[in-house]
Amino acid sequence: MAYKEEIKMPKETQDSIARLSPLIEANRKLTHRVHEHKQTAMLESIRRTFGVDLADKEKFNFEDPFFSWKDFREAAYKLAERKMQEANAENTFSQLLRAGINMIANNWYELVETNHEMVGASTFSTKAVEPYAPLHRGGIPRRVQAGGQFPRTKVAGLDVQITNEKFGAIVDFERELFDDDQTGQIAQRAKDIGENMRILEDAWFFQRFIGTAGSYGGDPIPASQTYTTVWTPSTSPFTGGGYNAPASYGIFTPANVQAADLALMNQLDLLGNKMLVNPNTLLVGTSNKFSARTLLNSEWYPSTATVKVGGGAGSDTTLGTTFARNVLDGMYNLVVSRFLPVKAWALGEAGKGIVFQRRDALEMIQENPASGMAFSNDVFQFRSRARWEPDWVDPRFWFLGNDGNT
Repeated sequence: MAYKEEIKMPKETQDSIARLSPLIEANRKLTHRVHEHKQTAMLESIRRTFGVDLADKEKFNFEDPFFSWKDFREAAYKLAERKMQEANAENTFSQLLRAGINMIANNWYELVETNHEMVGASTFSTKAVEPYAPLHRGGIPRRVQAGGQFPRTKVAGLDVQITNEKFGAIVDFERELFDDDQTGQIAQRAKDIGENMRILEDAWFFQRFIGTAGSYGGDPIPASQTYTTVWTPSTSPFTGGGYNAPASYGIFTPANVQAADLALMNQLDLLGNKMLVNPNTLLVGTSNKFSARTLLNSEWYPSTATVKVGGGAGSDTTLGTTFARNVLDGMYNLVVSRFLPVKAWALGEAGKGIVFQRRDALEMIQENPASGMAFSNDVFQFRSRARWEPDWVDPRFWFLGNDGNT
């Protein structure tokens, strides 16, 4: 089992995670099942072909600093000899090595803490392009006079398609790492494969959350493929009358957060009916990390302007001046993402609106050990591969207060 240092989180962070734990647990359970399915199939293939159970942690704990990759390679050669496959000794080691690297990469992949699991919902895809067609609330019943005709109701929905993308990279392992039994170097490189894929997922998710094009690690991230314009201001609302952005973006303030909350509470669907959005999560970039924590964890305002009707610009209620009670204390779960634009902030209902779609789990594929770089440079080459895509299904469940440019 991989060693992971225990980090003590602030109490308010623990409280947020506790409140979001059903969503986080459901997302991680789906992710684990997707990866476990592929890994189980690989280990079963190894078991049938070579009679070796790599799932036996007592014999094959690849992340143990005292595990000997050199002994592992020699045992693979002896296994090939016993099976009268001397000519395929290197291929036997290659297949067993690939399984070991896969196990390390996937274990560390699942250990990486990500924020998108606290914001969106994870879904499993079985197609290259996955269709989503959520129906908005059907027509509302109406009063019917005695002997009168019952009204016909309308049904309206969305037609969204999310196309899975392929991700991966090639990683080199010099033969000398195995000859000299440099277990730590081998485990570290395999660990990086899993961690980097997980980090990339978080970067893509939050760029897609903003909806515009961006980049990470030198690779471009296209704008949302499901919505040309994710954020619709109050000046040009959605069909039905709802909106999820102010007329002009504003900085992070209590009044702007209250205005965003009320806009979501009054969100309308395609038919103009209330959507019953319940905002429970405040998402901010790193610049607002401490101001957001202060806002959500302070019992009192040291000093504040009076509260306005509607939370923003509006008639003065005369409520709230010096040492007024903070009405936003503990009201939302706080999520801080380093992959959002640093000044961006949004409010919404976690687990709704945006999805992380998973098609193929992370896997490692090794180059033929008798050709290519393995033959000419004495280097084992592995290619990581996964297919997934995050994107919006219905952005009405979130309100963007600032896209990071204000």
